[in-house]
Amino acid sequence: MRFRVHTGMPLFLAAMTISSDGTPPPQRPEPGQLRELARTQNYSLGRPFHIRLTPQGDRVFFLRAMATRPVADLFAMDLPGGRVTRVLSAQTLLDGRSESLSAAEKAERERKRIKTSGFTGFQLAESGDRMVLKLGGEILLYDPLANRWARLELPKGTFLTPKLSPDGLRLAFVWNHDLAMVELPDELPENHLLPRSPAKLTTDGTAKQPYGTAEFVAQEEMSRYVGFWWAPDGRSIVFQQSDERGVEHLSIADAARPEKAPHQFAYPRPGRDNVDLSLFRVELDSGEHQQITWPKDLYPYLASVTWEENGPLTLLFQSRNQQKQAYMRVDLTKHEARPLFEEHDPTWLNIHHSTPHFLKSGTEFLWASEESGHWRVELKTLADNGLSVVNRKVIIPESAGFRDLLSVHEDEGWVYFSGGQDPAQQHIYRTRLNGDQAPVALTDTPGWYDAQVARNRPVLAITQATLSSLPETRVFTLNETKLSSGPVISNEAESPTRIPEVELIEPEHAGGFRAAVVRPKSFNPKKKYPVVMYVYGGPGTHVVRANMAYWFMQQWIADHGFVVISIDGRGTPHRGREFERAIYKKFHEVPLHDQVVGLKALANHMPFLDLQRVGVYGWSFGGYMSALAVLRRPDVFAVGVAGAPVVDWMYYDTHYTERYLGVPTDDDHQAYDEGNLLTYTPQLKQPLMLIHGVADDNVYFAHSLQLADALFRAGKNFRFIPLAGATHQVVGAELREALYGQIVQFLGQELWDSTKGEP
Repeated sequence: MRFRVHTGMPLFLAAMTISSDGTPPPQRPEPGQLRELARTQNYSLGRPFHIRLTPQGDRVFFLRAMATRPVADLFAMDLPGGRVTRVLSAQTLLDGRSESLSAAEKAERERKRIKTSGFTGFQLAESGDRMVLKLGGEILLYDPLANRWARLELPKGTFLTPKLSPDGLRLAFVWNHDLAMVELPDELPENHLLPRSPAKLTTDGTAKQPYGTAEFVAQEEMSRYVGFWWAPDGRSIVFQQSDERGVEHLSIADAARPEKAPHQFAYPRPGRDNVDLSLFRVELDSGEHQQITWPKDLYPYLASVTWEENGPLTLLFQSRNQQKQAYMRVDLTKHEARPLFEEHDPTWLNIHHSTPHFLKSGTEFLWASEESGHWRVELKTLADNGLSVVNRKVIIPESAGFRDLLSVHEDEGWVYFSGGQDPAQQHIYRTRLNGDQAPVALTDTPGWYDAQVARNRPVLAITQATLSSLPETRVFTLNETKLSSGPVISNEAESPTRIPEVELIEPEHAGGFRAAVVRPKSFNPKKKYPVVMYVYGGPGTHVVRANMAYWFMQQWIADHGFVVISIDGRGTPHRGREFERAIYKKFHEVPLHDQVVGLKALANHMPFLDLQRVGVYGWSFGGYMSALAVLRRPDVFAVGVAGAPVVDWMYYDTHYTERYLGVPTDDDHQAYDEGNLLTYTPQLKQPLMLIHGVADDNVYFAHSLQLADALFRAGKNFRFIPLAGATHQVVGAELREALYGQIVQFLGQELWDSTKGEP
C-alpha cells in the first residue's frame, strides 16, 4: 500500500490510496452539472420549507433561502389572493455579522439535519397572532397582525428551544443549563428592542445535569427535540432533568487545528449507562416544584409528552430493550404517572409521534398502533376514573397504509392523515372520525405528498413531488369532497439542467422488493452496463421514492456510463411489521442478502445489467452496507464506497443499537460480533473507499479509523478520505463537489472497461 496525496484535490481530501489507472468514463454528464448540484443542494435551495398555516387558514408562513445561498428568510402569503411578502430578512437583521452559534446550538441543528443557516424554524402560537424565531443565537418575536418584530435583549448566555405559552404571553427557554421564562407584553415595541431579565425556573443546572434539554438519544433516535412542555392554561411547565454524570463522555477534537480544545459529548453506548432522567412540574405563579414519579427501573426512556387543551398530561415510556412501552397519565394531585395501557413486541416497538390526539370530551383519544402487524389508528375511550382504557374502535384501518395524523376537525367529524399502500408513494387522505367511512384519497397523481392543515378550517398546504416534477406547494380549500385549487407558494429554486430518468420497479421483478433504476443518457438497451447500487438498507429509512428530488445525484453518477440501482429490502418501513422486524439481530445477514437477491432478480428482468461489474456506495447505515457488501460478498460486488459507516455497533448509541441488536450482556454479544465489520476485515478482496467526517458526533470518526487500522494491519488495499471539520452531514458546495468527483472516479476505476459492454 502506498501513501500519497492526490494532486488536483483539496488538502482536506488527503488519502491513503490505491493507485489510479486513470480510466476515463465511457461518457460524461453535462459540464458543470456537479457544481450546480452542489451549490443548489440538489435544487432544494429556493424551495419553501417549514410551512405553517394560521388556525383560520387565512395566511401561510414559510422559510425560503435563495437558489444558491443557503440563508433562509421568513415569508408570508396572504390567502386566498396569494400575495407573498418577505417578513424578516436574516441578512438584514444580522447586519453584516456572521452567525454566532454555541456548540449546543450547532449540535441541535445537526440532530435535525438542518443544512441551511439564517432562520431554521419558528413556532407560531396556537392563536396564530405571535411567533418566536431564533437567529444567530438570539431570540426574535414577531406579531403577524401588527407586522412588527422585536429582538429579546437578554443577559449573555446560550439560549435553546424557545417556546411560547399557548396564549403567547410567556416565553420559556433553556438559558445555559437552566430553564427560564420571560413575560411578554401585549404589543411589541416600535423600536424592535425588548429588554428582559429572565426568571430562572431552576437554578442548579450544570453541563452534566442540565434542565429542559432533550438528551442525545431522544433527539437523534426518538425525534424528541425538546425537554419541557407548557400546560394548556400556560400556568405551569413540565420539564426534564438529565443527569449525565454516569454516562460515558466521548471527545471530538479538530485534528487540523490542535490548538482548539476538544468538545465532549455524553454518548451512551450499548450495555452502558444511559442518562438518568427525572421529571418535574413547576407552578409559575408560586414557583413550587413537584417531582413526577413513574417506575423508572421498568421504563427508563421518555419517548413523548402530550398535554393538550382537552386532555390530561400523558407520557409515553419505553423499556430499555424497547420491547415494552407504557402510555401513562399523570395524577396532578399526587404527581404520579399511572399506566393507561401497555404495549409489547418480542423484537421492538416503534415510536409514533403524531398521536395521541385527545378529543374535546377529554376521555377519548386517537392512538396509532402496529399491534395487528400494520399501522392503524384507533379511537380509545378512558374509563370513568381515567386510569384505564375501556373501549377502542378502528378509525383508520390497516388497508390505508397510515403514516402520520395531520389534523382532526372534530366539529365537522373529519380526520386528515398521510398514508398509502405503496411504500414508494405517499398520499393525503380524509376519513370520518366515527370510523364509519372508508378513507378517501385527496391526492391521486403518483408521487410523494406532504400537507399542513389549518386547525379550524379545511385549508391545506399540500407539497407534491413526482418523478417528473420537482416539489411544489399549493394551497387548497376542501369543499365537500373536492379540493379547490388555490395559489402556489412561490419557488425560487433553479431549474434542473438534467431531469432524472427513474423507473420504479414492482416487487415481482426485484425479488419481492421495491426498487428503482436510473439509466445513463444515450442509453442503449443492447449494451451491457456496469451497475452502481446506491444503498441505505437499514431500518427507519427507505430510498425508493416517487420523488424527483431524491435522484439528481444518482442521475449524475449514472451519466458517467453506469446504471444506478436502489433496493429497499427487509427492515425498511411501510411494508408491515414482519417485513421490518426481519432484520432483528441480523444486521450482518438479512439486509445484504436482500440487496443481492433484488439485484439478481433485476438482472433477469433487465439483461443490460452487467453483474460482472457491480459497485456499491452509501452513507451512514448505507456506508455500513457498502463495506459489508465488499467484505462478505466479493463474488457480487467489485468495489465499494462507504461513507460514515458504523463499524463496531458497540460504538454506536444505546437506543438505536439495542432496539435492533438487543441489549448486550456478558454472555451474549453474538449479534454485535456478527454485525461488526472488523470481524470480516481479513476477507477484503475488492477495492474499498472509506469516507468520514472527523467532527461526526453521530457515527464517530473512530469507526472508520478502526476499520482503516485493521485493514492496514491485514495488508489490504483501500482508500481513506477524512473530511476535516465535517460532521455526519456533508455540507458545503466545494466539499460535496470534490467528494462526489472522487467517488465516481473510484467506482469507475473498477467498473469502466472499454472491452466490455459492446452489443
